[in-house]
Amino acid sequence: MATFPALKPATRTFTPGRHPHSEISTLDGLQTRVRTSNVILEQQLRLTFLGLTEAEMLSIRSHYIGQQGRFTSFFIPTSLLSGMTTPADFTPTGYSWIYGSTPQVEDIPGTQRYNVSVELITVPPEGANINGAEFTVLLDFVPGAVDISINVTGANLTAVASIVGGVVADNTSAGFDLTAPVSLVAGSAAVNATSAGFNLTSTASFTAGTASGGSSFDFLDPANIGLAVQGGYFVGLISHTANGVATHALIAAPVSGGTGAYQIKTTSTTTANTGSLFDGAANTAAMVTAGIALHPAAQFCVGLTLGGYNDWYLPAQLELDIAYFHLKPGTAANNTGSGINAYSVPARTSNYTSGTPGQTAVTIFRTGGAQTFGIQFIGSSTEWSGGNTRSINLSFDTGGTGAPLKATTFNIRAFRKVAL
Repeated sequence: MATFPALKPATRTFTPGRHPHSEISTLDGLQTRVRTSNVILEQQLRLTFLGLTEAEMLSIRSHYIGQQGRFTSFFIPTSLLSGMTTPADFTPTGYSWIYGSTPQVEDIPGTQRYNVSVELITVPPEGANINGAEFTVLLDFVPGAVDISINVTGANLTAVASIVGGVVADNTSAGFDLTAPVSLVAGSAAVNATSAGFNLTSTASFTAGTASGGSSFDFLDPANIGLAVQGGYFVGLISHTANGVATHALIAAPVSGGTGAYQIKTTSTTTANTGSLFDGAANTAAMVTAGIALHPAAQFCVGLTLGGYNDWYLPAQLELDIAYFHLKPGTAANNTGSGINAYSVPARTSNYTSGTPGQTAVTIFRTGGAQTFGIQFIGSSTEWSGGNTRSINLSFDTGGTGAPLKATTFNIRAFRKVAL
């Protein structure tokens, strides 16, 4: 259980929780209230941190990811309640906390400082008397046999099990509802439901062997940028309506199988309808119409099938810019003449500063990482408006752009998008 980072907030807002109870109306119109728990639920603590360094801001982000968002509870350090006469009034004995929502990060332009807002909610201690409660249980199994025997009327259990080896058996009582996402590294797992009224949902992810199961991916959570999904890696959101409202999630192909070096066109001549700055799929479709064999880079992309997906295309300039903003590989100063992007989410109305964006916190996308874009120019499908014999490319070292002749060999990386 990882403790929240030891930072001192600028503001604190505490909202007392509630005692669960039931309200029963009698036939003569009177109302009776019956308390159903000996705990306090949903106490809230809203924290604001002002002027954090990048390392301090990233410590909060890393903690949120480490707790799997709102899933895993944790304790808070005394620094969060410093200055209070009786901090125990705000953190009752045995209570832990979960995130109430995704932390909000505000970049202070030109300062490399950040304002962060966090909302926390209390979780009752183990052993509390809670009727009709929902429990979250994290299970870590080592080799051997594990038997989970639970007798809880009306309980709702979420069990995340990491099974290294051996056999796992779940024996439960009537009316029990179990959700068990199971990650199997090796060995075998068996779930035995022996009682009436048992409801099992099992999501399995296998590191070795045959994988099966399913999961939902939250594209609207910025903490998921850089994670593997749908054949590639989530690199950011784009708004085709240019109003800051996400219309699509962008996915970059993996380095292995999804990158290469190709000409944008075999001759440095114009191709109709390939001037979109933000819609690489439309540019690629125009190249198909004009003759895909004349456009080797787009031909490579549309011919891909990765992770079962075959809708890959050559990205547009501002789609590459979104990937650079979130997943910059290195630490070089940014090109301060670039960065405005009306189609990013949120929209960027000013150019980069020398230090923003900084190097990505996603290790595999840093220089030398397995999925890095590399310290190089990446070619786009966007025809240069200043000369239709040229195509725009984008530097993943500084964020600047160039416009080489189309017949030049470009380093490229295929993209696909998911409508939201």
